[in-house]
Amino acid sequence: MKISNVKKTEKWSLQKGTVVKMSIFYLLTLILCLSCIGCNKANDTNNKVKSEDTTSVSDTPAITTSQDTSIEKQTSPNDMEVTKAAPVMEAVDYTDCFDNFKGCAVFFNSTKNTYYMYNQELCKEQSSPYSTFKIISTLMGLETGVLNSINTTMGYDGTKYSNEKWNQDLNLKDAFKESCVWYYRKVIDRVGHSEVQNWLDQLDYGNCDISEWEGSGANSMPALNGFWLESSLKISPKEQVDTMAKIFEGKTNFSERNINILKEVMLIQKDERLSIYGKTGSGKNGKGWFVGMFDKNGERYYFAVHLTEENRKDSWGPKAKEIALNIIDNYYSEP
Repeated sequence: MKISNVKKTEKWSLQKGTVVKMSIFYLLTLILCLSCIGCNKANDTNNKVKSEDTTSVSDTPAITTSQDTSIEKQTSPNDMEVTKAAPVMEAVDYTDCFDNFKGCAVFFNSTKNTYYMYNQELCKEQSSPYSTFKIISTLMGLETGVLNSINTTMGYDGTKYSNEKWNQDLNLKDAFKESCVWYYRKVIDRVGHSEVQNWLDQLDYGNCDISEWEGSGANSMPALNGFWLESSLKISPKEQVDTMAKIFEGKTNFSERNINILKEVMLIQKDERLSIYGKTGSGKNGKGWFVGMFDKNGERYYFAVHLTEENRKDSWGPKAKEIALNIIDNYYSEP
């Protein structure tokens, strides 16, 4: 064979091999394309089925909404918190402690989140807080720097008052104990209208109405008048208890230091069983308050006793205090 023929034969063999390889490549490509088309069709079918399922569900919204809502209520932390926070209201009978006085009482166990109410409707009626407002006044004075400690004085100006104990330069602890009106009139004026309004709004303290800043003139001496004394500001016994709970459960912006100072001046009695804190409030018309809290065996109760017996000389703050202490002793002092 000639050399030229050999080369032609080799060339033809190479071309034949190339053709075979190219044929195999195109065949494999065709198989892959067909597979992809099959997959896409399958996906389209699945999507169509899902779309049909969705359409089917949307055709029955009442059932779906009910089921979804049920699931959310079972799993939502917010719903669980609301359920846990819902308070229990229990009607109780403290008649034996009220000694024929007209009035009401609220005791709130913060551990059990339970209110115990005597004369429930009266517990919701707002009236003047009288000197129980000194609880809030003390905190506002401390927070604004008007008061610095239990030893802070406000400058006695020499005025003679019918209450002899007021005729001296009292410090905070003594002014709170003696319920000295002129002392707290000075505190409130130095705190100022806008600051007082701001704190009351934050506390949601009764009707938060301090429009009669100077008072209604219930007393003949200006230094013994104020919006918290038979005037514009009013609060219910239940709201008194709620305010106390907010303060002493740490749900306000009052500092821990100032709350501890308040506790110190509010302390009524303390022994191995009970620690009782409170403040009286008295009106000229015979109405009286005792508002406070007590700790017993790791549990805390907040309370408000309100006497509404008008024109009865023995119906005032000290009597409300006596009734409250009787209730605590008869119903809450057992181990």
